[in-house]
Amino acid sequence: MKANLALMDKLGFHFGAKIVRGAYMAQERNRAADMGYDDPIHDSYEDTCNMYDQVVETVLQRVSHTPAEVMVASHNEESVQLAAQRYANILPS
Repeated sequence: MKANLALMDKLGFHFGAKIVRGAYMAQERNRAADMGYDDPIHDSYEDTCNMYDQVVETVLQRVSHTPAEVMVASHNEESVQLAAQRYANILPS
């Protein structure tokens, strides 16, 4: 995500992403094997949730300085609550 955001800054394009938590595990593992890079799937559900929350945090921080819009849609109630709290903390007063 950070590399894509840096590329967006450098080349001046708009970036969109769907951040998922485990929806495409088999496809990602197969793609990694086919293309010869490390398996991108985290070792545990907890690690996956932590990374998801870090990515949401990065996006929220990033868009807080732009006219961009973000939607966080997750079946994980804790992630939604965390995103709402973090968003409230970065809003200008």
